[in-house]
Formats: sequence, C-alpha cells, structure tokens
Amino acid sequence: MHQALYREFRPSRFEELIGQDHIVRILKSQIASGSTSHAYLFSGTRGTGKTTTARILAKALNCTGEGEKPCGVCDNCRAIAEGSFIDVIEIDAASNNGVDNIRDLTDSVMYAPTVGKYKVYIIDEVHMLSQGAFNALLKTLEEPPEYVVFILATTEPQKVPATILSRCMRLDFRRVSEKALVENMRRICDAKGIEAEDGALSLIAVNADGSVRDSLSILEQCICPGEPLRRDDAAAVLGTAGEESLLKLTDCVIDSDTSGALLMLNNIINSGADVRSFMKEWLEHFRNLLLARYVDKPGDMLNMSDENAARLIAQAGRVSQDFLDRAVRELTGTISETRWSPRPRVMLEMSIVKLSQPQDKAAEAVVGPQSGQAAQRQATAPSVQAGAGRVQAQPQPRPRAATPDPAPAPQMAAEPQPAVFEEDPYIDQYQDIPPWEELSPAPEPDVSAPVRQEEAAAPAGAEAAKPQPVDQAAGGFSEMDWREAVEAAASQHGMFSRLNGRTHLVGADGDMIRVSCDDDNTETMLRNRAKAALEEIIEKQMGKHFSIDIVKKNMSGNGGADADRQREELEAFFGRSVDIN
Repeated sequence: MHQALYREFRPSRFEELIGQDHIVRILKSQIASGSTSHAYLFSGTRGTGKTTTARILAKALNCTGEGEKPCGVCDNCRAIAEGSFIDVIEIDAASNNGVDNIRDLTDSVMYAPTVGKYKVYIIDEVHMLSQGAFNALLKTLEEPPEYVVFILATTEPQKVPATILSRCMRLDFRRVSEKALVENMRRICDAKGIEAEDGALSLIAVNADGSVRDSLSILEQCICPGEPLRRDDAAAVLGTAGEESLLKLTDCVIDSDTSGALLMLNNIINSGADVRSFMKEWLEHFRNLLLARYVDKPGDMLNMSDENAARLIAQAGRVSQDFLDRAVRELTGTISETRWSPRPRVMLEMSIVKLSQPQDKAAEAVVGPQSGQAAQRQATAPSVQAGAGRVQAQPQPRPRAATPDPAPAPQMAAEPQPAVFEEDPYIDQYQDIPPWEELSPAPEPDVSAPVRQEEAAAPAGAEAAKPQPVDQAAGGFSEMDWREAVEAAASQHGMFSRLNGRTHLVGADGDMIRVSCDDDNTETMLRNRAKAALEEIIEKQMGKHFSIDIVKKNMSGNGGADADRQREELEAFFGRSVDIN
C-alpha cells in the first residue's frame, strides 16, 4: 500500500529530526542521565515534529538495546514504530475530549506496564479537551505513578489552562528554515531517484512556511515519476497563492503598477483561490507589514520562517505609515461590502486600482468610512417654505440641541415651488422636514393666503439672518439620530455597515419610526437581523423606546400608486395638501 512521503520518511531517531536541535539536546541529556520528566508539553505550529518526537521519546524510554537510545532495532522499538506496542497509548483529544474519556485514562494509569519499562500516554491536540476533562486530568498529571509518562502535544498552547501548563515541562518546536527544508527534500528526491531543480524545491519551501509535513505534501503533488521536477511545474501546482504571491502583489501596488497588480490578481484567482479568503489574507499581510515596521524580530510574533520574515521586513521598509493606513481601511471596507456583493472580484479590482494610485491622487479617489460619516454630520438642515399648499426643503446650517428653543414661524417663499426629492445615499427626501407644531409656539400660518410682495422682495441676507428651525422630527427623533444609531450598530458588527446610506428616516410619530430602504436586500436584512438591535441602540441613545416600521420605497421611478401613498402620508403628517414632483 502506498504511503505518503511524510509517513514514509518519518524520522525514527533523534538525529533525524529537522530544525529542532534545542529539543533534541534536552531530551537526549535527560535520557542519558535518567532524569526524564513525568509530563511534557510539546507546542508548535503544524508539521514541525511534535508527534514524531513523542514517539521517539517513547522508544527511548522503553528501548532494550545497548548504546545510544533509541536503537531502532530492538523488539520494543520496532513495535512502537509499527503502532502495536500496548504500553504506548496515543489519544486524539479532538475526538476524545470528554470527561468520561479522561476518567477511563486515569483508571488505566493504575495498571503497570505489560511489556516495557514505562507506560507512555501521547495526547495529541490536547487544547481541544473540555474544561471538565482538564480538571479530571489534573491530579493524575501532577502525581502519576513512577512508570507513567504523559506527552501532551498542541498547536495552540494559549488554550491550555495554566494549571496544566504548570505541571508539564514545556518544549516549543520552531518553524524549520527553508534551507533545512530544501536539504531534506533533496535527500528524499535522491532516495526516490527524482531529478529536481533547486528553484522548484525553494519555491516549495517558501510555500511550506516552516512546516516539514507541508513541504513533503506539496513535493508529492509536484513530482511525476520518470520526469524531472521543474520550477514551472511546481508553480503550476501551487498557483500563485502563498506568501510569495502576497509579496509580489503588494510590490506592484507600491510601485503603482496597476496593470501588473491586476494581472497578478487574475493569476491568483485562476489558480483556484477564493476572492473573499484572499482579501482576508492580503489584509493580514498589511498587518504583518505594520508590525515589521516596529518590531525588531517579527518572525516569532508572526509565526513565520526567518526567510519570509526577512522578505517582509524588506518590503515594510518601502512603504509609509500613511500607505498602510490607507490600505487597511480600503481592504476592510471592501471585505465588508463584498459580504453582500454577487461580484466580489470587481470590488477587489477597484480597491487595487485605488491603492496603486500615487498618494496625492489616491487621497482624492479613496473615500473611507469616516469620510462619509463626517460628511453626514455636516449635513444641513432645511428651511421650510410654504405657499399655495406646497412644501420645499432647502439646505441650511442648523444647530444640534437636546431641547430646541422656540423658533419663529417659517418664512413664506417668494415663488412657491413643488417639493423636489432627489435620490441621495445620505440625505433622504423626508429626513429634514420638521413638523409644523414644533417650529414655533405661534399659531399655524395660513398657507393658502397669497404671498405678500414685501416678503417676496425681502433680500436674501435678511432671510438668512433670521433664526432657522431646529431639525427635529415628530416624537423627538431626527434623521441624524437615525444615522448615529446605524453607525453605532456598524461599530459593534460589520454587517450593519450596509444600512449606512441605504436606509432613510421617513418620519416619526410618537414612539414609532418609519424607515425606508434603497433595495430589497437591505430591507430584508433590516427586517430579519438588524431591527431588534437598532431598537435597543436607539433606546439607549434617546432614553426612550422607539419601534421601527419599515415602509416600502418606490424604486422604479414611475410608480404612480407609490407616489400617491407618499403624498397621503405627507398630507397626514403635515395636516395640509402637498404636491410631489
């Protein structure tokens, strides 16, 4: 039966381990002096030899041969290598993570070894044990019988409780250097009779990123019996995914090579990479560049090989802090938007075009999330002009006040105009029309009366000097309050950012808020996922509970029935006839 390369060439002695000399020295010294610990914790990234080292240690503890241990030829060593030695028990904590599984283990600990000198328990992926299982293991792990040795292996030591860590000797496995990976693959290729170019092996080592198992798995995909292994063959199997592709794409963006960046993206996608997953990887790459600018040795912190860390540091020296800030903001916004986009590739290509522009031009082309919010906060309030039963919203500066002061009656327009409602992602047609009863304590003006000539001839400066009404909707809730609630929701969860600019306040009546949506997807999201959260945020914001009522908005532009409904709502809202064009 065929065996994978990483199984066929698995090390069987300490001398065959790659890139873990510090661990080999400690274990060999303990075995020679008879001072091995009762419990070990092997931690490190995937494919660095944790389970392999645990099996070699189990062989050394039970080896009956002469000289350096393990000998690899005695009956115990061969039985452990074959997996038939009954005193070496391997447990997968990913599937045996319950309290009952650990209780069975602690019960079996009380039985002495049958064949060997030590009974060795190897628990792989120990971080996946439940809290109850960890608690059940504590006492046995701290004071096991003298013939029992525990070896715990994990890729995420931060998830292991401190009470477990304090009872073990922790040995951290490092990522293997690219040079060592290439030498190991060269040895295997020679043993298999495969001719391989150095460039092909180097490319495989770069994409393995310090993992011996990954390097052998990729090598097995690339080799073809009877044919030499070329760099082009390895590149065809790997595509352009990996750290090397991220570095090349970022270089194109830094050099303002828009064409090269788009072609690189095309190669990445054609190689089978998912667009959304790649965007997250690229965002993580910019984060790594940021850390490389300020951390002396980022390789350990970023959990990557020394060679990849050196390439990252070199690229970080070519970019500015402003560029990194712009790139992170642009990609973050694109990732958020592509959650609902049917064509995420188009949005990523637009981001690449923006990022590859020079800094001065990109500042004009890129509008970040905060820019839109700042523009919204500077939105102007309307002055209401009434005449012959018609209302028109005019943008005017307005103050924000918790309790508006009484304002004078609205000024009559010189020439009454019909209300003109324009589609705008930030200012909706209804948002800033204040209710008449809050504009002034004075009696409601007779809008049917003819316009006086002296008012029509009043200079613009005189009208601007008069106090303007405070933008406040009925029930004490305004469009700005709605925008602030949406922004607060978006800061808590990125999915709510879709509501910003796509939802608009139609009106408010008592404790009821009427909101419209620009498209069906936004309306569905607001009804199903965001409504309760926004109502809770508004209640905290206003100190009063408001219920959200979602009204249908006419998207076709020629729906007469919808226009009639809007006119009826406005007439009921203002208590007077209103014409809409």
